[in-house]
This record gives sequence, C-alpha cells and structure tokens, in this order.
Amino acid sequence: MEETSPEITSFVVRFVHSGPPENAALRGSILNVQTNQEQPFLRWEEAVAFIRRYVTLSEVAGGQWPVAGNQTEREE
Repeated sequence: MEETSPEITSFVVRFVHSGPPENAALRGSILNVQTNQEQPFLRWEEAVAFIRRYVTLSEVAGGQWPVAGNQTEREE
C-alpha cells in the first residue's frame, strides 16, 4: 500500500484594532505561508473566503462562522 504524506497549508492571521476590543471593528490580514500571498480583510467572511482558495472547509453548526464581539447583538 502506498503511503502519502499529509498536505499542510498554514495561515497567519493578524488582527488590527485601534480601541478597546468591544468597540473595535474586526479587521486585519491573512497570509498563506506556503505561497506568501497576503490579503487584508474587514470582515471575517473575507478571511474565510481566502482560506477556501487553498483548502476545503466544513461549515460549522447552523452554517454560521463565529463573529467577533457581542454575539447577541449581531447584525444580520
């Protein structure tokens, strides 16, 4: 039987904020370590879309990704 080595894809996520976390908008950049491609993001969904260019992701329960900040006052 032929053994295959695992495929590794690594990302570095940087979050930038200019105030207290509860008042700061989520923004940052994400870097693919293997390709050295980097993309800024203003919403977490943009970072997830970047990751999906390289790996297949399963949706979390309910099809929602975690959102920074107060979960009870999330905008739809």
